[in-house]
Amino acid sequence: MSSCINPSTLATSVNGFKCLPLATNRAAIRIMAKNKPVQCLVSTKYDNLTVDRRSANYQPSIWDHDFLQSLNSNYTDETYKRRAEELKGKVKTAIKDVTEPLDQLELIDNLQRLGLAYHFEPEIRNILRNIHNHNKDYNWRKENLYATSLEFRLLRQHGYPVSQEVFSGFKDDKVGFICDDFKGILSLHEASYYSLEGESIMEEAWQFTSKHLKEMMITSNSKEEDVFVAEQAKRALELPLHWKVPMLEARWFIHVYEKREDKNHLLLELAKLEFNTLQAIYQEELKDISGWWKDTGLGEKLSFARNRLVASFLWSMGIAFEPQFAYCRRVLTISIALITVIDDIYDVYGTLDELEIFTDAVARWDINYALKHLPGYMKMCFLALYNFVNEFAYYVLKQQDFDMLLSIKHAYNCKLAYTTSVCPMSSCIVPSTSFTSVNGFKCPPLATNRAATRIITINKPVQCLVSAKYDNLTVDRRSANYQPSIWDHDFLQSLNSGYTDETYKRQAEELKGKVMTTINKDVTEPLDQLELIDNLQRLGLAYHFETEIRNILHNIYNSNKDYNWRKENLYATSLEFRLLRQHGYPVCQDVFNGFKDTREASFVMISRK
Repeated sequence: MSSCINPSTLATSVNGFKCLPLATNRAAIRIMAKNKPVQCLVSTKYDNLTVDRRSANYQPSIWDHDFLQSLNSNYTDETYKRRAEELKGKVKTAIKDVTEPLDQLELIDNLQRLGLAYHFEPEIRNILRNIHNHNKDYNWRKENLYATSLEFRLLRQHGYPVSQEVFSGFKDDKVGFICDDFKGILSLHEASYYSLEGESIMEEAWQFTSKHLKEMMITSNSKEEDVFVAEQAKRALELPLHWKVPMLEARWFIHVYEKREDKNHLLLELAKLEFNTLQAIYQEELKDISGWWKDTGLGEKLSFARNRLVASFLWSMGIAFEPQFAYCRRVLTISIALITVIDDIYDVYGTLDELEIFTDAVARWDINYALKHLPGYMKMCFLALYNFVNEFAYYVLKQQDFDMLLSIKHAYNCKLAYTTSVCPMSSCIVPSTSFTSVNGFKCPPLATNRAATRIITINKPVQCLVSAKYDNLTVDRRSANYQPSIWDHDFLQSLNSGYTDETYKRQAEELKGKVMTTINKDVTEPLDQLELIDNLQRLGLAYHFETEIRNILHNIYNSNKDYNWRKENLYATSLEFRLLRQHGYPVCQDVFNGFKDTREASFVMISRK
């Protein structure tokens, strides 16, 4: 028995720690994977201290994972896509047919409010350029406040330098603006939000229109026309057009446009189809993001934090609603969701010592440091942040050949600088109103307007101001001339099988039940049981019957003294030895002594098997 395995003799010493040999058999791997979690011998040990945690008593999100996964729409069908393309072609023709400047501007305004403008950007750009270049020919808008305001707003919105003096003709030197036309007042109010600093006429226009719109809301009666005027006035006073979420505004304006006598039926049909199609796209994106959130486990493990996934998605949708910016919306939504969790850690749950360690971990961006020093709940948050940032940086590097990892880390450090400055658990100094210093970097204030965020997220990759500048050097590179893989993406995606059908699944379950009956009742002899286990393993079926196999091997091992069934049978002895050792049982090699010639110290064949 002295030759039996003794694991303690196989351990080696590395840097003062005892290291067991690498597990190469299935049993060792199963022990690690299925039993209790393995405790790391070198990890930092935390005492189970009782810490008084605060709670903000946030209500759980009404948009749970199961509900989001249940969302469904028929507008993902190719039929709707073909109809949308057909309508877009007809609308492009209709745009060319409109020649009067005011009609063109009203068409552009309708396209924008219906959420369709991004389909016709070249056409809109050409129209506005022509109108701006022929600005001296203004008879079509002379003494027409509505037309002048509409032109002013659309031209300024698209970057054309229009002077505020175009409104001078609508003012009286004594009383200011003179207008009693609701359409003109509403258009002027919307235009006033495109004023520049120091423009007194535009400031006066805003004050004038705001006053009259409020009066219209008060004096309106119950007539349908007056109710509609009051509703438009209320919405205009709430927010400027360019601050609203495009698709929410489109949903409201579709309802308004449908009631107009001068409506364009092509535009209306396309707007409805576009809204429903985009809604279907957003639902699929939300399903994917909700799956990411669930996989991270942050919602379950960090139950004190808010789940604002849908609100975050709505925010990102307001920044980039077009379908081609799906990845942009995903990144923004996840970023905001993670920032919300970090906010709650700093504002509500974390202790001062924990927050200092977390801030240091993000600044270092060292995964080993984080796992060694952070408490458990912070490890999850840091790992989610770490994996997301690296995934995002890799995507940008792959798509744009631009390394922005340093820029993203810098942005999160700026975020933590802002958080710690207002955190009630922190004694940090409040940063200046313009720039905050974090680890040697200057952090500007958070961007809050739509234009700044679109520049960062949508246009060409932003060149990091703190990143190193690399010259386009010519380098001689070697090549091994490897042949391309024959298993290309399109071929792999074309693979298909009929065996995914539910019929085969039901048949497989039925057969598994019959095999279980055979294992448990019909096979009773040890050798027959071992042969059955061996066949199951070789046929790739053993994982379906792990419990039955474990019970059989346990009984055989415990009844090992009763070995008449394998006495003088090398095949049976070898099969038992292999299967028991494979599943982690300590079987001694001496079981093979009876098959050796003691004089020649070699095996003697006594069985043909």
